[in-house]
Amino acid sequence: IREDNRYTYTSKVVRLIFRRSVDPNITQRIHEIIKVTLEYYGKDKIYLKVKASVPDSQTVCLEFMRIPMEEMQLLSNIIKVLGNSGLGIAKAVVE
Repeated sequence: IREDNRYTYTSKVVRLIFRRSVDPNITQRIHEIIKVTLEYYGKDKIYLKVKASVPDSQTVCLEFMRIPMEEMQLLSNIIKVLGNSGLGIAKAVVE
């Protein structure tokens, strides 16, 4: 999906803090959940660039390198869905 000129892009970092140690492969599951969430909200045509990293055993960093400023509600929905997906997320911090 190509970048769209109708949007103003920004970047956000979302730190997901887990209750216990996470499997480094959890980023694959998070990717799947984000994809399904975009489809559910009919936003699967929106250009997003997200990089996931695991800086320590209880944190996953989602770096939304390109996200439309007009879609901050979508970011909020993605975080809510991730939080309710049974992955064991204790807290999400948007930076």
